[in-house]
Amino acid sequence: MPPIRRNSHPLQRSGVSQTQRLLKALTPDFVRVDERSTADLLLFAKEYGRYLTYYNRADQPSGTWQPFMQWDVSAILATLANTNGIAYRKVVEEAILAKVRNQTPQLSDDLVKQHFFQLFAFLFTLTQRLDDQYRQLPTDLVFREYLGGVITGSLQEPFKKLKAYYDWCQHDTLLLPGLALATSLELLNPEAALGQLSPIWTDGADAVVPVLVGTGVEKLRNLASHTLFVAQINSFFRTLAQVSVQAGRSLEMTLDQWPTHTPHYALFLTFLKLFRYSQAQLNTFTARHLDFYYNQVLRLPHRPAQPDAVYLTFELAKQVETHVLNRHTVFKAGKNADGQELFYRTTSDVVLNQAVIKELKAVYVDNTPTEKAVYASPIANSADGKGGKLLPGQAWPTFGNTSRDRAEIGFAVASSQLYCQGGERALTIQFSDNAGLIDIDFGLFDILLTTDKGWWSVPSAKIIQGRSYTGGVILKLDGNDPAIVSFNAKLHNGTFKTAFPIARFVCKEPMQPQSLFGLRFTTIVIYANVTGLKKFSLSNDFGPLDAAKPFQPFGGIPKVGAGFVVGSQELFQKSSNMDIGGAYLTNEWDLSDQPELKTEFIKVSYLNGGQWVKHPVEGERKSKGNPIEFRNPFPIEPDFSADTPLTTTANRGFVRFETTDDFGHGTYPQQLVAAALANPAHLPAAPYVPTIKSLSLNYIFAKTYDFSTATDGAECQFFHLTPFGTSRPKPAPTVSLMPQFSDEGELYIGIENLRPAQSLLVQLAEGSADPALNRTEVAWSFLTNEGWQPFARPDLYDGTDDLTHSGLVQCVVRETATTESTLLPAGLHWLKISVPQRRGAVCQVVGIHPQAVRAVLSDHLNQNVVYQQPVPAKTIGKAVISDPALKKIDQPYDSFGGRAVESDDRYSARVSERLRHKQRGITIWDYERLVLEQFPGIYKVKCLNHSRIDSDVAPGYVLLVPLRDTRRQAAADPFRPVVDLATLDAIRTYLKRFVSAHTRLDVKNAVYEQVKFTFNVKFFDDPLIDPDVYRKKLDQSLRQFLAPWAYDVGRDIEFGGKITKSVVLNFVEEQPYVDYLSCFRMDHYVENVLYQPDVEDAEATTARSVLTSFGNGDLGHTVNILTTDSEPCDC
Repeated sequence: MPPIRRNSHPLQRSGVSQTQRLLKALTPDFVRVDERSTADLLLFAKEYGRYLTYYNRADQPSGTWQPFMQWDVSAILATLANTNGIAYRKVVEEAILAKVRNQTPQLSDDLVKQHFFQLFAFLFTLTQRLDDQYRQLPTDLVFREYLGGVITGSLQEPFKKLKAYYDWCQHDTLLLPGLALATSLELLNPEAALGQLSPIWTDGADAVVPVLVGTGVEKLRNLASHTLFVAQINSFFRTLAQVSVQAGRSLEMTLDQWPTHTPHYALFLTFLKLFRYSQAQLNTFTARHLDFYYNQVLRLPHRPAQPDAVYLTFELAKQVETHVLNRHTVFKAGKNADGQELFYRTTSDVVLNQAVIKELKAVYVDNTPTEKAVYASPIANSADGKGGKLLPGQAWPTFGNTSRDRAEIGFAVASSQLYCQGGERALTIQFSDNAGLIDIDFGLFDILLTTDKGWWSVPSAKIIQGRSYTGGVILKLDGNDPAIVSFNAKLHNGTFKTAFPIARFVCKEPMQPQSLFGLRFTTIVIYANVTGLKKFSLSNDFGPLDAAKPFQPFGGIPKVGAGFVVGSQELFQKSSNMDIGGAYLTNEWDLSDQPELKTEFIKVSYLNGGQWVKHPVEGERKSKGNPIEFRNPFPIEPDFSADTPLTTTANRGFVRFETTDDFGHGTYPQQLVAAALANPAHLPAAPYVPTIKSLSLNYIFAKTYDFSTATDGAECQFFHLTPFGTSRPKPAPTVSLMPQFSDEGELYIGIENLRPAQSLLVQLAEGSADPALNRTEVAWSFLTNEGWQPFARPDLYDGTDDLTHSGLVQCVVRETATTESTLLPAGLHWLKISVPQRRGAVCQVVGIHPQAVRAVLSDHLNQNVVYQQPVPAKTIGKAVISDPALKKIDQPYDSFGGRAVESDDRYSARVSERLRHKQRGITIWDYERLVLEQFPGIYKVKCLNHSRIDSDVAPGYVLLVPLRDTRRQAAADPFRPVVDLATLDAIRTYLKRFVSAHTRLDVKNAVYEQVKFTFNVKFFDDPLIDPDVYRKKLDQSLRQFLAPWAYDVGRDIEFGGKITKSVVLNFVEEQPYVDYLSCFRMDHYVENVLYQPDVEDAEATTARSVLTSFGNGDLGHTVNILTTDSEPCDC
């Protein structure tokens, strides 16, 4: 938890918003020459009639004209409409109650009595006037019925209690006349006013009021502060104000819809209606005077409209390869609100072609000081990176995030040494550098082999890594495990360009130690130790043999020189460049009829160049009880085809085992004849016919491969496993064991039918970048056979300004680009967008479209067409002049960048500000107004003088904190209206033109401090409503209470401030569906990091902090539902 901070900035203020810029004095209605309303004029005529003498028919004075002007329904309603309850309440408070309560100076007892006498006179006079107007209203007027209901329902009870207080004061002689209250209202004596009231004000029941303690005038002083007494007065005036509003509305109705006006009064009302035109003309004087001064004297014109722009994309007709779309090509865009046709024209030439974007893939690398994790998005433009559906207009993370699947990364070794089709197999792979074996934890990897059944994951029980094998791993396979075969793209899937068997090492977990990515090697040693191999070809001098059953290797009548031949692609393509290496036949002779067998009767020869070559070595002749050893002096080229018997066209790959003994078969006929002649009863036994009951191959070979000089045709190939393919590192003194990820994020764009010149529209969710991060450098490159090649500076134009806002990207792809790289799926050209760090500093992507061009609003028909509002997406679809080369024209997104003609209010605000700051940034006022005028997308800005981001007291520094206007563009997080990095940079650059060269200026987003509430709640039981519905509703209400500006665009966002837990607790308890709460807890977060747990007050920690609600989307406050009253409490 970070240390506790306090906002120590000496100047506590909340900045300025766009709505606060216009001074009230600049509005034409601030001071009008004639501000009289219709009610004012009616009352003026009524009062003025009192001073006009009426002469009867005898031409004698007979009263005044007032009766003619006071009894009409409109005059009566005008009187009620001008009864200002709020103003009268202020008079009572300031002129009477406040003086009585005030202790310095304290009023004398007589003055207190006089003030209270005037208070009751004031209240009862208003009551009498209201009653008088009520009685004068026509009975068929709807408003009269309304007023009667208000009197009985809202005014009767306060009046009765106030009269009870008056009677109580009268009884104790606490009222004294003699004080004149400064008011336009002619006050009556309380008794006189009460005596004139109609019965509607009483219901026959006496009001009960509390008796105040004290003696004499002390009771009145206490009464002036008594809550119940003051509440009755407030209720009375509040209701009076409501009656005034309703009377004004009824007055307007009677001017048009009341048919019983007297003729003379109807003429007078007609005059007033006509007078309104002259009055309105007269009241334009202030606006015309201001306009004359600004326009004619200062010569400052209104700012003209700024045309908006739009991006268009195209699809060419099938038969058109390329097409030049000329600058100023005009397109139709419907009509505006005034019925004028809209046209947009292109701003530059563009070469269109048939290129289309087929795939978007992304990689995100999460680095920590000790670990690295790689996440892959095979379908980047989807909700989950795997093809999940996006909502219309929904953005997706440019490079993915930690919610994506882990990437299959690692390495692979391909070698003929791994070609082992059966038997007991022990395959050892070791990695070394110049210092010796390197230490690799193979427990971090899943190991897969290419087998005849596809990729086969080697069980962990068959993987051995011991101290004696540091730097290496042994794979122990038995005869039941599948055969290891050569790589087949269809069977095994993958982008390996090799014909060898492969051992693939894939990281098990997303997070891997950083040390693993730092391992480098120079050589690989592969040991292949196989026993009991049954797959080979076997033949003797008489033809092919079947080793699966007993056979006679030298025929039925062996002769000296007779033999059998063994052929094995697996064995004879292996060799050794170490001291380890050799092979032998394990054979089991059938000696059932021959108890003894001569030794040294086998001689070995090898096929080389089609000839049998004697290659005597030590141990070539073996006795009957030992395996027959041999070597492989003439290895063959790697060949993974099936073994075939020896043919006349064979050159290598066979070994012949000849007998040097005929086992007596050569002399047996003579011996048999001689025995038959001499003693037929004792014929010699038939000589032994050598028979092998079983035969298998065994071998062990070890070979070292040096990768500092490895070539494409090497017998051992090493691959890096990348998220979407493979790569072969180039020969180097040392080679990295793992693929290297120098970039934090990479986005791959797969394009079909690519042509050298491309124009891409990259539509971004502007404002979705993390504004707390500094700008990152975005690199563009294209894929070649040698890897990724960055675009040369002249070949690339990035209109997105490092992916901080939407724009066009125009590039020229050189001829070195390829569609056959193993890094990514073949058949497409690939572009890469990458960032080395701070991937969050770029915006999320809404879409990427080829064949794009920018067009701006054009007054094509000279009709003085100007921008009024954005053109919705899909509006533009046709050119003014049809072009047969264009199959489809599309406007994927709304137009942007337009600015309507400056309104009078904005004009007045701009010019008045200009006259004050004079295009110079000196004071706080200057900085804030300069920004708000230049950047209409900023809702509010706060300037902190002598401050920087890490200090509230920093002389010479100026820090500006803008807030985004979410009414113009929705924020990614409504509770954090952050400003995007591009706008922050633009504000900084703009202000530097107007501030002192010695000012150290910075522009940063606000610090958003969240409050999160955790509590248990018991809702009122309602069998028709799921409690979870109440939970979501309560969470939403709580968010709206804490951050009302996120829901109501009319509410202001305040910097600083404090949120008190008890206030929020009271709000939650008052919800109509909440029964009770428990374990109510408030946690204070700063930028989503817990700052203080379980606090009573959450107070802003910096001068640029904004207190807001915790959570976005479904993640909000923790509301636990209690289902029974007996559930235990956690607090």
